[in-house]
Amino acid sequence: MADELAAQNGEQWFVMRMMKMKMVVILAALIMGCAGVADAHAQAQKSRSGYTRQDLIKILKDEGYGSVMPHEKNSVQFKVDGKRYGLHLFDDHDLQLYYSTSGVEVSLDAVNRWNRDFRHARAYLDRQGDPVLEADLLAAAGLNDAQVKNFVSAFVGSVARFRRDLLEGK
Repeated sequence: MADELAAQNGEQWFVMRMMKMKMVVILAALIMGCAGVADAHAQAQKSRSGYTRQDLIKILKDEGYGSVMPHEKNSVQFKVDGKRYGLHLFDDHDLQLYYSTSGVEVSLDAVNRWNRDFRHARAYLDRQGDPVLEADLLAAAGLNDAQVKNFVSAFVGSVARFRRDLLEGK
């Protein structure tokens, strides 16, 4: 009976030890997984002094924007809902987003109202009288992928509102 009890205690000890080892392995895997996610997040947040046109093309394609292609010396064109957008890279690494349309009349009062009521994109009428919406992202303090993605996404949202409020008169 004593031998049986010792064997049973030994078995329980072994089972408990194996369970603890499994828990340690699972915990280590979770910690390493979280560290990998944190590292990827840190890389995405890593500040850069600027981007190349190819970097911007990759970011736009990765975000699912359509018809992304180089345009002129330092610009990229892409489409959202069939509408063409421009992203220009300046020599000082600042970025500028641009949207324009033609064949639509917009009053200066409507453009001024837009500029008074909305902060993230400015409107104006170009030399031909066509409405334009632009926004700038300054690179002096550095940029990261998340900022560029947010900049483009916010501008696309501004264009949708600009079209709805000013161009389509709704």
